Amino acid sequence: ILNGPQSTLFGKNASAGLLNIVTQKPDHQDHNGYVNGRFTSDQEYGLRLGVTGPVAKRLAFRFSGYASLWNGNAKNVITGNTVNGVNAFGARTKWSLLTDKGHDFMLAADFSWQDTECCARITRADILGLTLKPSFIGSEEPAASVAETLGIAIGPLSDEIAHNRDPRQDSTNYGLSLEANFSLGNLTFTSISAYRVWTSRNGWDNDLSPIDFHRAQRSNRDAAWLTQELRLTSPENENIDYILGLYYFNSRTDALEYADRHLVDIDIDQLIYVESNVQQENIAIFGHLNFRPTNKLTLFGGGRLLLDSVSAEAERGGQNYDVNNIQVFDFTTPRVANKATDTVFVGRVGMQYAVNEDTNFYVSYGRGYKSRGFGVEFGFEPASFLGDEPVAPEITDSLEAGLKGVYFGKRLQMDLTAYHSTVHDLQLGLRDLTSIANTLGTVPQTTVRGVEFSFMGIVNKNFSLSGGVAHNRALFDEFPLGLCYLGQKERDGCVDGAQDLSGHVLENAPKWKGVLNLRYEQSLSEKFEVFFQTSARTQSAVFLSDDADPGSLQPSFSIIDLTVAVQTKDKLVKVSMFVKNLMNKKYVAGVSANSSDGGGVLVHTLPRDFKRYFGLTLGYRF
Repeated sequence: ILNGPQSTLFGKNASAGLLNIVTQKPDHQDHNGYVNGRFTSDQEYGLRLGVTGPVAKRLAFRFSGYASLWNGNAKNVITGNTVNGVNAFGARTKWSLLTDKGHDFMLAADFSWQDTECCARITRADILGLTLKPSFIGSEEPAASVAETLGIAIGPLSDEIAHNRDPRQDSTNYGLSLEANFSLGNLTFTSISAYRVWTSRNGWDNDLSPIDFHRAQRSNRDAAWLTQELRLTSPENENIDYILGLYYFNSRTDALEYADRHLVDIDIDQLIYVESNVQQENIAIFGHLNFRPTNKLTLFGGGRLLLDSVSAEAERGGQNYDVNNIQVFDFTTPRVANKATDTVFVGRVGMQYAVNEDTNFYVSYGRGYKSRGFGVEFGFEPASFLGDEPVAPEITDSLEAGLKGVYFGKRLQMDLTAYHSTVHDLQLGLRDLTSIANTLGTVPQTTVRGVEFSFMGIVNKNFSLSGGVAHNRALFDEFPLGLCYLGQKERDGCVDGAQDLSGHVLENAPKWKGVLNLRYEQSLSEKFEVFFQTSARTQSAVFLSDDADPGSLQPSFSIIDLTVAVQTKDKLVKVSMFVKNLMNKKYVAGVSANSSDGGGVLVHTLPRDFKRYFGLTLGYRF
């Protein structure tokens, strides 16, 4: 986990941080593998397997695959199905070739597929108190409130829906990459070529009720990415090492947003769609240098000069019809196009000083860039698209300082980090409750600052513990034209559909967060050992929406997980029993408004461990 802007080495959109995942390479020495199975009390079944080893003298492979099935954790009382579940499988293979001249090649390919009932939007509060009128669509059900129509309890911890269609989200993801490393004297030249495709087909019941106001609602997306990176890397030595590189990125996303619906409180039929494509191209030159004037001091710095282009085409179609099937409004717009190009320099500089062989101090400054964007969902308006978009790029300036050390004969490691980031034109997706659409906007200035402390300690040969605590303040410095929340009145600060959110906290940004992990191992015999592990996490209250809606406030909560496992001392066989959310503490993952076309309600989504569940994993390595 790399905090702060990482645009220098990891690309234009790593503007505020990075989760860097490095998967294992093929093993050229031995054949080995693993098989893992997982079963839970809430009907999750999973299988993972992998195998690797040499094929020929200089050729090796790795293959891994998985399949999983989970029933879900929310109930649709109308269809009788449990939703939020997932049915998925995937596979990845890598082939590594080493040459007798010191060159190496890595070919990787992967494929994954998911068929899910994600993500159930559960009614938590009826804000506008609208009367739903089924007679508008020929139903004999009486006019009633949202709660009366649903026939289920609604509240901040509800886990039931009453929709006449289950949500669907199906996606396919596959890609291919080739990495080649060539030895050029004492330098290494690297080429990485990659291509990836992602498709998504989503559908849901947007009226959130058993009445068929929404006959169809779907969102289809097809995206493809092509990248090429060239790098020249020096060897590490006592004084200086560096990386120089060139990068090319090209992507295209085609989307169709479609709805066929009858508004729940107005006798109007509505058919509307937005069809769009967005293309991005990025060309960059980058470099990074480490310079060590003494054996204790390292100075580092780097930059990326990039040319970033984004273009889009979009059109909207559809009409409103009255009770006599007479067209009363036409949404159709001509197809329009827009584009923009930025030339930007971003970078990172800093120093690291070794106080002694066990402790070092560092400080760094970085600037990040996230490219411009278009809003081409249901809120698409040609005038805004041509005049106000693409929205401004997101620029982050971040200062970080830290102290890292190991103590007591390397039995204790402690890290202390402080950071201060200013984000200019933070890009936000917002729900406009006037136009009943999602929009893309920016916040003039946002500040994120805080302190993190983490540790890892070995108490004795049997007992170890680790954990950390973070204090974080993420606030809108300047946000005078934030959108109002659902039901907000002028006396609450909503004027002409806007409110001043300057000084308000960002969505899902707890002021305090902490984790603690304890592990105890004990030998059972010459062949077997047992370990107990407890993991706890806690966080302070958060708003789960960016509009300061008091209905989106998630109170503070703590979650405890427990694992007990028996394994052979050679780690080849392991049986684990676990419980997630031991104390059955319920919380929600997100809150949003579903405005007047869906009843004027607040909805929430559930995390995987909304309810306590038990499980068993079986693992075998060979």
